[in-house]
Amino acid sequence: AALAGAATAEVQRLTGAAKESELSARSQLQASRSQLESDRAAKAEAEAERDRLALKLRQALAAVEATNGRLIELKAVAKRAATLEASASARAAAAEESSTAAQQQLTRLGSKLQAAEATA
Repeated sequence: AALAGAATAEVQRLTGAAKESELSARSQLQASRSQLESDRAAKAEAEAERDRLALKLRQALAAVEATNGRLIELKAVAKRAATLEASASARAAAAEESSTAAQQQLTRLGSKLQAAEATA
C-alpha cells in the first residue's frame, strides 16, 4: 500500500510537471505567434514605405529627365538666337554699307547736277 501510495504521488507529481510544461509550451507558442504577427506587420509596413520611396524616386528621376530635356531645348534655342543675331548683324552692316554707298552716289549726282546747272 505504501508503494502504491508512493507511485500515486509520483504519478501526480509527474502529471503536474507535465501540465506545467504544457502550459509553458503553450505560452511560448502564443508569444511566438504574437511575435510572428508583429514581424509580418513590420515587414508589410517596411515594404509599403519602400514602395512609396521608390515611387518618389521614379518621380524625381522623371522630373530630372524633363529638366534635362528642357535644358537641351533651351540650349538649342540659345544657339539659334545667336545665329539669328549674327545674321542680323551681318545684314545691318551690309545695309549700312549700302546706305553709305547710296549716300555717296547721291552726293556725286548732286555735284553733277550743280555742274550741269552751272554750265546751262
